[in-house]
Amino acid sequence: MQSVAASLRSDLLVIASRTVSLAGSLHNVASSSRAFQLQGVQIRNVSLRLPNFRNPVNWLRENLAPNVRQQNTEEEIEAARKQAAEKGELSVFESLPTIPDGEEDTDVPAWKKKTYTEHKYSTANFKISHRKLNLLGRQIAGKPIDSAILQMMFSEKRASKRIKSMLVVAKSHATKLKNLNEQKLVVAESWVTKGPNQLKRFDMKGRGRAGIKVHPHSRLHVVLKEGKTRAELREEERARKLKRIVSAGLVREDVPIRNPGPNWAWISAARIIPTTSPSFPPSLVGMPGHWRAPFSFLVSLFVLPLCTSAANSFENTAIVRTVELGGALVHVTTTYAVKALEDGSSVYTLALGEQEHAHTSWLEVKLKGQSALLPLEDFGYHPDRSPTPSIHSYTEPEEVDFTTDSVVTKSGATITYGPFYDIPPSATQDFVDAKQKQVSVHYVYDFPVVEITKLERAAEISHWGANLNIENKIDLHNAGPRLKGHFSRLEHQTQSYFGRTSPHILPGMNLMLPPGIHSAYFVDLIGNVSTSHLRTVPSVPKGSNTNSYSLLELRPRYPVLGSWNYSFTLGWDSPLEDYAGYDSATGKYVVGIPLLTPMPTAVVDEAEIKIILPEGATDIGYFPPYPALSEHITKHITYLDTMGRPQINLKYRDLTDKHTGNIYVTYKVPFRAHLQKPFAVATAFIGLFVIALAWKRVDVRIRRK
Repeated sequence: MQSVAASLRSDLLVIASRTVSLAGSLHNVASSSRAFQLQGVQIRNVSLRLPNFRNPVNWLRENLAPNVRQQNTEEEIEAARKQAAEKGELSVFESLPTIPDGEEDTDVPAWKKKTYTEHKYSTANFKISHRKLNLLGRQIAGKPIDSAILQMMFSEKRASKRIKSMLVVAKSHATKLKNLNEQKLVVAESWVTKGPNQLKRFDMKGRGRAGIKVHPHSRLHVVLKEGKTRAELREEERARKLKRIVSAGLVREDVPIRNPGPNWAWISAARIIPTTSPSFPPSLVGMPGHWRAPFSFLVSLFVLPLCTSAANSFENTAIVRTVELGGALVHVTTTYAVKALEDGSSVYTLALGEQEHAHTSWLEVKLKGQSALLPLEDFGYHPDRSPTPSIHSYTEPEEVDFTTDSVVTKSGATITYGPFYDIPPSATQDFVDAKQKQVSVHYVYDFPVVEITKLERAAEISHWGANLNIENKIDLHNAGPRLKGHFSRLEHQTQSYFGRTSPHILPGMNLMLPPGIHSAYFVDLIGNVSTSHLRTVPSVPKGSNTNSYSLLELRPRYPVLGSWNYSFTLGWDSPLEDYAGYDSATGKYVVGIPLLTPMPTAVVDEAEIKIILPEGATDIGYFPPYPALSEHITKHITYLDTMGRPQINLKYRDLTDKHTGNIYVTYKVPFRAHLQKPFAVATAFIGLFVIALAWKRVDVRIRRK
């Protein structure tokens, strides 16, 4: 046993020495190549003990296994690389020259430097008619890529899923491969091409009939670009056109057109309007107009109305008169800049001619630099700007005095006469005959000229139902050019399909109704008109300045052409709490009812407003925003009424979409008035029961059995 152990020990010593020498050699020739890095084995003292013959493998692993050395440092790697270079033992990768820091490779391929502005993509040819596919192409053309994908997502067409997948892939390629901005991607172009010719198949039918069946193939192409949508382009074009319009007036007027032709506004003191202002610029408006014909009107090149002041205590420093031509509405504005000549001057008087005052419906007085209005004896409304006209021609008056520059200048859609200086008093007939000149303007208005010949508006207040019902009976008239010949439904549908409908035809209209309405109805003489759509919004708190409205899209039963009429009834219900309030101090109810439902660019010739109060209402007071031509209170009898309901009647003429004030009505309703209707119903039923009881007890037979 001792000899065997000694021999085994000597063999182990030889193996250990070889292992140690190998570790040392590996450590000395450690390579620093990029591809290979050999880490040497750390040399350690080996202490040998007699092996455990029960498990000799573990004994060898514990005593003879080398420990892994830590990673070489940069200095050691660099030294090993230099040593290998001196011996010529560098690898192929290490022998290549390195690029210094900060230098870039200038030899970049041309395709990497290219900047892309668009991306073209298309679907594969699939079985579909090119006409059907063209409709989907028109639906996504000009829209942002996300909107186009959303359109195809909710489309019911079978090909919409294929087009949606194509748009998603095209968007991904445009953003990732061509670095286009995802937020600005729009479908700039889309078109359809026909696929390859397909084989014609013989289609056998019954009874000896046959035909040829062909399944066409088509594909859709799109071009994605960074740009703006068609809606944004139209909005910018509209903004550019609006910037061309320059108006010098502070306030404008909507004047309905009646009996076109020139008409003198003779100067005569008809009405005095006092104010309590030492210095202010008042604005008055008024002028009849004509639609799309040689438009003749009188522009007072000097001063139409008589502007005087008590004891010459004021001076008119500037007078500007602006006429904005439109369709059914013409805006005429006259602005006066007034300067006080004496301290303490507080009353300025303005005398208007009889016809001038008849056309004037708005007066506004302000101090320079302030927004607060000064009190006036009369007041009116503030209308909107009419659409931009296209001016064909205009005249220039001859032999005009009081001017140093050209008499008339044209800039875009604005014609300016003047300025005129050192104008003498113009209150005499000689001045009117000698100095006033007549001018004519010929312009185009390519929109429907809408007029409402008669409007009957009824507002019924119900406390039992907590409801306010508003009903409008409207007689609509299109005052545009008269139709020549007969009306062709086929021709009209063809023009509508290709987008070539005459601009003077009224296909429909949009009305802004109050928020919180419900149970809207749109009927005409035939019955309910189903071609309407109502988008309601919830009620808003009273007194809030929100501009939310319910949108009602009306489409008449037939297109309203020039000189055609259309009569219909429009009504809805609203919660009474949105309009009414209760004053506990006086015990009165206060209700604010809109005077008019605005219809854009429409003139109301005659309007009759009816406000029906609850039965038994007393101590009635009403405050309209504009003076009415006539006003009175009558009785209105409806279902389950015994004494009738009070009804306020107001009549107006020449209303426009800017008469949007509220009629405030105050009244009291006693407690017994609330019980009057249930008491009447109970009395009626009791009476019926008594009559039935008495009738049952009366024997009307001639002979008894």
